[in-house]
Amino acid sequence: MQGLDLKNFEKSVKKIIDRWQGKVAGLFKDIAKINKQLEVLDAKKELTPEETKLRERCAKARKVLQKKVDKAALEMRVELAIITPPPEAAKSELEKAFTKIKRMVKDIEKKLQLPGGVKITPDVEFDFKKKKFKKIGVTIRWGFR
Repeated sequence: MQGLDLKNFEKSVKKIIDRWQGKVAGLFKDIAKINKQLEVLDAKKELTPEETKLRERCAKARKVLQKKVDKAALEMRVELAIITPPPEAAKSELEKAFTKIKRMVKDIEKKLQLPGGVKITPDVEFDFKKKKFKKIGVTIRWGFR
């Protein structure tokens, strides 16, 4: 029974991560489109007043999308912090589960098509004595001007 509970814990973590990836995949695609448009505008030496307004609108739209991605990452972090492994799980089994979960979080960057200037790093630590996460989630670094 112990193994089953730990498997359910791992499945729950995977579901939360997959749900987050689904939420942000479209947002990252939209950011990539805006980035392309901004690259075209930034390549010009002088912008017309209309192009200047378009550039400002694009930059604002990208900021809005960035905030949505950050909000989704915070929501994922909260969801992951709520679930805990079974208290009777053996330390060796917890270590295996933690390794799998850490790999899941690291694989996020590979699965998502990130626009240029975006970097995702896992932020996962587990306290094996208390049998709970110290922290879990991702850190998103935005490399835009």
